[in-house]
Amino acid sequence: MRDLTIKRRKVSVGSLAKAKIYIEDSLAPELTIDKTPCRKLGELKNGEEQTFRIGDQAARIYVISDKLSKEYCNEYYQLPEGQEDVVLTGQNQFSFGMNAFRFDDNNSAGIEAKRKKGTAIGIIVFVAAIVIGLVAGRLVSSGLLKSRAAAPKEFTSHGMTITLTKDFKEDSAMGFTTCFSSKDVFIAAQRDTFTLLDGLEDYSLQDYGKLVLENNDMSGSLLKSFNGIPGFEYDYTDPDDGNTYHYRIFLYKADDAFWMVQFFTYKEDFSKLESQINQWAKSVTFGK
Repeated sequence: MRDLTIKRRKVSVGSLAKAKIYIEDSLAPELTIDKTPCRKLGELKNGEEQTFRIGDQAARIYVISDKLSKEYCNEYYQLPEGQEDVVLTGQNQFSFGMNAFRFDDNNSAGIEAKRKKGTAIGIIVFVAAIVIGLVAGRLVSSGLLKSRAAAPKEFTSHGMTITLTKDFKEDSAMGFTTCFSSKDVFIAAQRDTFTLLDGLEDYSLQDYGKLVLENNDMSGSLLKSFNGIPGFEYDYTDPDDGNTYHYRIFLYKADDAFWMVQFFTYKEDFSKLESQINQWAKSVTFGK
């Protein structure tokens, strides 16, 4: 047996999230990462150091943020076989779409290619639960839908302009470029620049839509046209409170990026808002 010490350097990036440490273990697996059966060793807070007792065999050490993003937001270090104690250091680093942990001086085979692919997928992936956890309370506390008409209001953020109403305010949610919220509807917009993947600028909106669906395990869903704008829709039921939400996602192509703009509200209220949502989506334009 030997000791594995992991030191997480204290930085502001990803400071609130715990780094979850796993080791490759086919005999007592608890979670599969990259098709590799793993067992959890522990968790590291920002600036924390821990020592774990491990075996002498060669094994991968994985660090993930959570189970939802484990397939694209992870870092591994290939430990060689041996009996000597091992000390690894690292920190969370900023990248668009995620702030993944990175080991220092990590020369594990294939790690650079994996990091590049993970960053690209991380941006193109959307996770409904992330938004649900942040804004469900706002919708729950809103009561019944408002029947009054509100004056139009134009919002511009990160090169995207959309005409909504004065009931909206600019908001934020982890993993999205910009967001807007009212008491009845939450809008989350995501900008995927062409530099994310080689040749992405040559993709059509339909190609981009298929990529989004594939990366979110929704390849069975069909791309539709909503007033001439391609997109898709689905329902999501929050396992904690049982509420079901309806999402309608619109896809756009600007000069330097694709955009994915999500609208969601309670499923039972969507029919009352559908025409208005389509009108808001039609108003979207992009500048420099």
